[in-house]
Amino acid sequence: MWDALWQYYGLDWIAAAFSLASVYRLGDNRRDGFTLGVAGSILWVIFSVMAHTIPGALLNIVGSGLYLRGFLKWKPRDPISPGSTGVQES
Repeated sequence: MWDALWQYYGLDWIAAAFSLASVYRLGDNRRDGFTLGVAGSILWVIFSVMAHTIPGALLNIVGSGLYLRGFLKWKPRDPISPGSTGVQES
């Protein structure tokens, strides 16, 4: 059983940790979540190649590009002033 858990040298576990950390950080509106996501996607690409799953590798290559796009388009939020509803008027 332990052999199956470490068949890919723990790369899948590390990639999963990076992916979950990415979602967590992005949920907190932290830009470094995109960096964690790229790292996780790169690890998933390596895992997919080792596991001979080309669709998984292609998916994560595209995912890396989307994380990079999010990182480049990131803009800090404007702080909401006291008494404001947070809704921007056109």
